Amino acid sequence: MGTIRQNERKMLVTGVVCYVLFLSATVLAQTAEYEYVEILSSREGFEHIYPQGVNNSGVVIGSTWKSDVWNTWWWPSRPDPNTRGFMLSQGDFKKLLLPGSTYTSIYAINDDGTVVGVERLLHIPVIWTKYLTLGEKFFIYAGGKYTILHPPPGYSFVEPYDINNNGTVIGCISTGAGPFSCFKAFIYIEGKYVELIPEGCLSSSAIAINNSDAVVVWGIDAYGQQKLFIYDDGNYTMMIPPEGLSEKTVIGIDDNGIVFGYGMDISSTDRGEVGFICEGETCTEMAPILPADWWPSTPVVPYHISANGKVIGGMGDNIYDADGRADWFIYSGGEYQFLKSPPGLYGPHVTGINDNGLVVGYAQDRELDDPDRRYVGFMAKINRGDSD
Repeated sequence: MGTIRQNERKMLVTGVVCYVLFLSATVLAQTAEYEYVEILSSREGFEHIYPQGVNNSGVVIGSTWKSDVWNTWWWPSRPDPNTRGFMLSQGDFKKLLLPGSTYTSIYAINDDGTVVGVERLLHIPVIWTKYLTLGEKFFIYAGGKYTILHPPPGYSFVEPYDINNNGTVIGCISTGAGPFSCFKAFIYIEGKYVELIPEGCLSSSAIAINNSDAVVVWGIDAYGQQKLFIYDDGNYTMMIPPEGLSEKTVIGIDDNGIVFGYGMDISSTDRGEVGFICEGETCTEMAPILPADWWPSTPVVPYHISANGKVIGGMGDNIYDADGRADWFIYSGGEYQFLKSPPGLYGPHVTGINDNGLVVGYAQDRELDDPDRRYVGFMAKINRGDSD
C-alpha cells in the first residue's frame, strides 16, 4: 500500500440551473464552489489510469495498465494483459491483483467496500484489437480477502457488472464464445446464481442493480431486436425508450427505480446520442433548457448515476472546446446544473458519481511530454452556492 500525492485546486465557476415545472421553465444562474483533486497521475508511474467508480465513503476503484503496441496513448479505454485493479482510500493506494494473475479487472464497489472483479488466467494479444482469453474467474474482494467464484455448470465465462449494498451481484454468463458474448443475465445472491431471461428473448445481460434488488436487464429477441426490462421481485416490466433511438444503453437505476440511459438518434444526422429517463415502462427524452454558451440543440447524455439519483452527464459525442474542456451537467430531482470540466484536464471522461456528488474520472495531462505516460485520475466535487 502506498500514499498517493493529491494536488487540490479550488475555484469558483458559474453554473446554470434549470427548474422545469409542468409546461413552463425558469432558468436561474448560480455560482458554485468547484473542488478538484488529482488522485492518480502518470507522474507516479501509472501509464494508463481508469477510475471505475466511487462509493459513498469516497473509496475509488479502477484499473491501471502498461502500454504496448496494441495500446496507444489515444485509446485508454482498452486494457492490455498487464491490467491491475486498485482501490484508493484517503490517499492510500492498494493494488488488487490475484496471485499468479496477469489480468485483474475491477468492475464495482458497494458502500461496505466490497469489490467485484474478474481474473483472466491468460489474456494475450493475438492480432490487432483481438485477445485470447483462456479461463476466467469472477471474484469478490472484502475485508482483505478474495473469494473466487466459478461460472455455474454449463458456462465458461462470467462478467460481473455491479454490486449493491445487500451484496447482490449482477452480470452475464456465456457458454464459451468469449467473455464479452453474453448469453444469460444473472443475479448472484446468497451464494447462488439465478438466471434472468425475459419472455421472448434469446439472450440477455443484467446491466445495473439498485439497493432494493431491482435489476435492469437488456435482452435480444428472435428478430434481433433490443429490449430493456426492469426485473423486480420475479416480475419483468418492459421499458419503451423514446422512438427513433437505436443502440440503446442503460447507465444505471437509482433507489427509486428510475432508469437513465441513452441511444443513437437514427432520425437525425445532427443529434447523435440522446439521453432518456424511464419511470416504469414510460421513458422520455432528457431535454433541459441549455445555457447560451452550449452548442444549440445538442442533446445531453447521462454518463453515470448514484443510488440517490444524482446524474453526471455531458454533450453527445464528447464534444470539447479549444482547451479540451467539456460541458457537463449534474441532474438531481428534476433540476439541471451546467458547468465546465476542470481546467488543465484535456478530454476528460467521467466514470462515476456518488450520493454526495463526488465525481471521478480520467483525462490527459498535457504537461507531460511522453504520450504513453500522460494520464491523470481526478475527483471533482461541486458544492452548490447561492442563486445570482
